[in-house]
Amino acid sequence: MCPNKSCVAFTGPFKDLDECPICGASRWDQVKLDKKKKKVAAKTFCTIPIGSQIQAAFSSPESAEAMKYRSERTRQIVESAIGERLEIPIFEDFVDGSEYLSAYQRGDVKDDDVMLMLSLDGAQLYEHKMSDCWIYIWVILELSPDRRYKKHHVLPGGFIPGPHKPKNIDSFLFPGLYHIAALQREGLKVYDAHLDIVKTVKPYIALATADAPGMAYLSGLVGHMGANGCRNYCDVPSRHRNRSNHYYPNNQRPEGNYNADPHPDVDLNKHSPYFSQERYDNNLTVLTGSRPSNYEDNRRNTGISKQSIFSGLKNPFGVPGMFPLDLMHVVALNIPALFLGLFKADMAHDSALDDKSTWDWAVFSDAETWKAHGQKVTDLLRFLPSYYDRPPRNPAEKLTSGYKAAEFLVYFYGLLPALLINLLPQHYLFNFYKLVALLRIISKRSITREELEFVKKIVVVFLDEFETLYIQRREYRMHFARRCLHTLWHLASETARLGPAGIYAQWVLERTIGILKGETRLHSNIYSNLMERGVARGATNSLIFTYPNLFSPTAHHPQGTIHLGDGYLLLKRPTAKVAEPITPVEQEAYAHYARHRSLEVPHAAQIMRRGRLLLPNGHFVRTAWKEDDRPNGRTSRMIKIKSGTLGPSSSFGEVLYFFRLSDIGNQATTVCAMVSLCDPVEHDILTASYGVLSVCNFTRYKDVRVVEAHHIESVIGLLPFNPPPPGNIGPITELGTCFVLEDMNFNATEFKDTKDIRYKIIQEANEADLKTTKNPTYAKLYEKAKEMKSQLSELEKQLKEARSLAHEASHERCQESIGQLKGQLKEARSNVKMLSDIGTDKFLEKLNLLVEKNPFITRLKHPTKVEEEPKNADKIFWKEPETKSHPIFKDYSYFMDKNGTTFPKVPYREAMLASARGALTDAAIKTGSHFSTWRANGREFKEHFIASLEEAHPTLAQAQCHWKAIQVAYDHYPTWLKGFKCRVPIDQASQCSCGTAASRKRKVEEVGEPELLSGPGGSALKKVKTEASTFSKIQQKQIVNIFDTPVVTAGDNGVNPSAPSDSSRHLPQQRTSSLIPILLLPNLLTQPLIRPRHSSQRILMHPLVQFLDHQGALQVDGTHGGDAGEGFLGDLVLVCQA
Repeated sequence: MCPNKSCVAFTGPFKDLDECPICGASRWDQVKLDKKKKKVAAKTFCTIPIGSQIQAAFSSPESAEAMKYRSERTRQIVESAIGERLEIPIFEDFVDGSEYLSAYQRGDVKDDDVMLMLSLDGAQLYEHKMSDCWIYIWVILELSPDRRYKKHHVLPGGFIPGPHKPKNIDSFLFPGLYHIAALQREGLKVYDAHLDIVKTVKPYIALATADAPGMAYLSGLVGHMGANGCRNYCDVPSRHRNRSNHYYPNNQRPEGNYNADPHPDVDLNKHSPYFSQERYDNNLTVLTGSRPSNYEDNRRNTGISKQSIFSGLKNPFGVPGMFPLDLMHVVALNIPALFLGLFKADMAHDSALDDKSTWDWAVFSDAETWKAHGQKVTDLLRFLPSYYDRPPRNPAEKLTSGYKAAEFLVYFYGLLPALLINLLPQHYLFNFYKLVALLRIISKRSITREELEFVKKIVVVFLDEFETLYIQRREYRMHFARRCLHTLWHLASETARLGPAGIYAQWVLERTIGILKGETRLHSNIYSNLMERGVARGATNSLIFTYPNLFSPTAHHPQGTIHLGDGYLLLKRPTAKVAEPITPVEQEAYAHYARHRSLEVPHAAQIMRRGRLLLPNGHFVRTAWKEDDRPNGRTSRMIKIKSGTLGPSSSFGEVLYFFRLSDIGNQATTVCAMVSLCDPVEHDILTASYGVLSVCNFTRYKDVRVVEAHHIESVIGLLPFNPPPPGNIGPITELGTCFVLEDMNFNATEFKDTKDIRYKIIQEANEADLKTTKNPTYAKLYEKAKEMKSQLSELEKQLKEARSLAHEASHERCQESIGQLKGQLKEARSNVKMLSDIGTDKFLEKLNLLVEKNPFITRLKHPTKVEEEPKNADKIFWKEPETKSHPIFKDYSYFMDKNGTTFPKVPYREAMLASARGALTDAAIKTGSHFSTWRANGREFKEHFIASLEEAHPTLAQAQCHWKAIQVAYDHYPTWLKGFKCRVPIDQASQCSCGTAASRKRKVEEVGEPELLSGPGGSALKKVKTEASTFSKIQQKQIVNIFDTPVVTAGDNGVNPSAPSDSSRHLPQQRTSSLIPILLLPNLLTQPLIRPRHSSQRILMHPLVQFLDHQGALQVDGTHGGDAGEGFLGDLVLVCQA
């Protein structure tokens, strides 16, 4: 590159030159050329190819999946089309813009293409030294907005060292663009780790952005001071001021002797804000055919100074469609500088013709007024939320000392609308409110079509009023109409064409420049150091693409954080050490909340206060409980409550503290906030200010409410019009009249995950749209809606019957019965509490230590699986269950319980599992057998199990050879079928279709019982006889005689605990115990119960068994089974657990 003034780079048409074509400086290092006769470049610049960085983006499964955002989002939009319409109700990204959707429909953009955005800007490395350096970056538009602007995904493209500004930017961009052109022609092979394939992709530059001076280099259009200086290349003419070289976008023709431009007033409603491709192509043809004598005239008339270098590439949006607006410099620098210059009377003017004393809008021209205004901004600092990481400093002192863009945003669009009241005349103030309203809307991350229509209308009114109020058709004030005002007219149309303006603003490049400048260390050669840092950043980003686990952007929350769902987190600290009483006002608020939710209301509630809540948008909500201890700190306790919570509109208030309902003794674990509400917003002021000013009054404890945490939308700033002096000590409980400042989200480098836009389209579609659509998804929705309408009448009928029953239940006799039932329930609960208190605390710690070693509990968990015919269907007599056709869902198997209730597949599994547990309990009590494994149990135990299960579900009994009941057990214990397949007795062998009973009968007839015992199946028969003998001995010793009611499963296993069972007939009845039946012990029986793997470790420790043994209700044969806790007593422990 040119070593003298960075004029050109020796690339493209300049690659063979030895001297700079502009300044004549030599290209080579003269010292090395004279001594060694070697041509070494005297100065170089840096270009980082994008191809290898794209390959790295596909090299890991996580990154490759993230690179499919654009194609997935496009698919959603195409599927959301009703008929032939592709209208997007909400604009959230560039894929929602009409330019992209048109290119996709034409086939110019495909799913495997890689869309890129190039961003170029110059940076001053030192504040008080000439140190210009131009940088450009690549932004991968394939990534979602919440990823693509992170520093680990922004790819550096090139560096042009200074200290002088380059005169031919195209020569420096040429290597990078040449690389793109080659990849477009030949394709780039990448390994897609997500799909595990090698594919060919083509990169395309969808957007190329820069500020106003830089855009003139990229687009080839004239600058913003030209006769056609609009960067959107619209057809609205500018006006030339006499005796000046500049053109201004004045819509109103000046009065007097003005004759520079003959055209009359411009009506923006009659002009289109969009550019015309045909007009641009025709004018470009005129310019390229110009001779040196008429080039300047053609340049002025066409508004084009050269052909853009991007015309040599294949661009889906074309030229000039690929050059969008730059929202950042417009809203953060140009507009504030214009209006503050007017308010302070700092604008350049002709003092002979224009007297500043006549400027009634110059409210800050007086030094004392400006100083008092700056002090008021400083006093309001303490009321700003903490998420404003760079709050505005005193503008009276720091406005010319590097006032940052973030400070301008908060000060100009947040504080100034309220601080200008009673200062700026009313007609100027309302014009200013229009400006703030439209820029707040256009800077949002998500913009609706209705909001865009509002912006289109209000911006025309604002521009007309601005010229009427400030310029007043005076030629010497024409320069008040700057190009940034004309840019406002294009904001709505560009949002509809390319998506929200924050998507392609310069925020990301400015932030990248700041990061790279902060990493430089070698100030003696700052440009080389900066380029090395850029190369290192590119390598680091490629490494993170390849190994995403090296960098985890997920926030790590402190230990003890409580996840409330939907992104809400209750942080552990600060938390009060003990529960404290609450004030009578707070007690009344909690009682009102509890009564509406049928919760217990204590007479004098004591609450354990908590201090911080993290919202899904990243805001930290703090509380007055802790912030009152530091009154001079920032305020983050003021919140916005979602609309519909306390009324149809949103509410504002102060969080006093957070608390959990479980801390007050309720079973619910909901987290709530004690909130002191503000007065309702003054809707007249809100409407008159076009939604800019939300004014309300606030006094603590005037209106206290309990609000659940998930109803908090965001943290806001509640700023008083008359802030207290900075020396005020102690908490502020009354702010008086305040205005609300919400997060304005001007910076687009942080985005939330985008939503599925199909939801909004379906929500707004009417019945006719769904009926006539070609989209099969929407057609199904229409059929579903018809079916739901047909069910509506039946539901209304059932509702009517339910209300009738409720009315009958209010009868006196019914109320008497209900009272008796409530009394019995209360008595049962007291008995349960008495029994569970005995020994529970003593053994709980040991039980918890052994929970992980319990194999028994895991065996009772029945996994849901699809029913299908097994391979050994003939052996287990499989028969397809009866199916019932359903109009919406596919066919499912239906089963009935003994009450006639039908269950689909999944509920059937749950009910069957519950019944199986109950059957296990009955079988264990009847036979005295273990049921830790099926192979260890005898035939009598299994027959009892099948009988109990079929009693609970009569449908099972209808299956031939009890195949359904066998299948239930087979699902849990597959080894059982090897020893037990058919239950038909041998004397009824003719009724068995499987042939197993007949086969057993023939063996019995052929072989006697002694030979059977010694045969292949003899061991199983011997075991059955042994178990039967053991059970007989157990009955004789009367080990168990404690139950007055049948044993059933208790707890939350899905079985009705009041259901009777025939198992009581098999229990010994020699003596009666007055102990509480197991039926009434749901709380106690759900405690962990352990059956250790080794018999030597079986310890009798359950509180129930300890209690029964203490009362003498249990007798244990010490010789049976070995250790204490084995034998039938050990089984009893397991029965209690079931």
